[in-house]
Amino acid sequence: MDSESGKPIELALQRLWLQGKILAVGARLIVRHVFRSSETKPVEVIYTFVLPRDATLRQFMVTGEGFRVRSRLEPTEKAVKEYEEAMQRGNLATLARQYGDGLVSLAVGNLRPKETVVVLLEVLAGVQTLDAGLRFRFPFTLAPSYHARARAVETEPGVGEIELPEDEFQDLVLPRFHKDSTGLHEVGFMLSVAMGLPIGEISSPSHSVRVTAGEGEQSRVTLTAGQDLPNRDLVLDVSTRKLYPFVLCGMGKDQKTRFAAGAPSHAFGETPAVPRRVVFVLDRSGSMGGAPIEQAKKALAACLGALMEEDEFGIIAFDDKFVEFGPGLHKGNKRSRD
Repeated sequence: MDSESGKPIELALQRLWLQGKILAVGARLIVRHVFRSSETKPVEVIYTFVLPRDATLRQFMVTGEGFRVRSRLEPTEKAVKEYEEAMQRGNLATLARQYGDGLVSLAVGNLRPKETVVVLLEVLAGVQTLDAGLRFRFPFTLAPSYHARARAVETEPGVGEIELPEDEFQDLVLPRFHKDSTGLHEVGFMLSVAMGLPIGEISSPSHSVRVTAGEGEQSRVTLTAGQDLPNRDLVLDVSTRKLYPFVLCGMGKDQKTRFAAGAPSHAFGETPAVPRRVVFVLDRSGSMGGAPIEQAKKALAACLGALMEEDEFGIIAFDDKFVEFGPGLHKGNKRSRD
């Protein structure tokens, strides 16, 4: 949006491409955003995207016709000052800021008319380790997500905006979200998977994927269709053929060897089947009004529904005071759950 006229800027995200390597201890990723400006004058572009919540943005690079800008880490105040000074001189300037919940805001100043810009991000992200493998997630869409103080409003039919608390997210600018994703940018990925063990199966509950064998015990995963729409996040499940301890080794740039060891919990014996004892704590203060409290109630109902009769549970609800669901713990039978 043009800050002076209020008119939409003719700038479109053309493509989001994800590549990298997934290991048993985490993932090293390169995220590629491609933009094109259809404006007739230089503009400043501020856009927000989302990374996995546990991800770290190591560095980024912005390239275009005749230029290449690499990032460097600076204190926030100094980085903002240098960005504004470069803008005043008429130079191309970039500024990236990482917020909570995986949100990243990238500003590109003095983007030239008809310019095509490529933004490359180097990211380190975690994986969810399982006894028989791992689960990897990557957000392809920026949509309303749970936050106690978030507000999602529909500004026009099929188009909405997300508002986050200013004291926590400062001046973060979020793009609008659309119920209909057919006119949005393309997404795709090409990932290699190396577990240090023979891989049994790679599947995805979110996308149709093609898996091909690579060198050694690596596999390559791509979209079957080659490209898709950003209307859901990517989820990959990787299983191994055997459940035994493994060690991953690697040589760093300093010529020192580093290793990580992992062992499935089954290697320590079978987990005994014993009743669970759990207490649920529910925030029902004023900040939870509306959608957040409804989401919390549904989550609590789902947890109660998963209890067995021999399990025991308690519930504590709080605002400026707390209330218990009766003294002590209660059996997870139907009567108590109801």
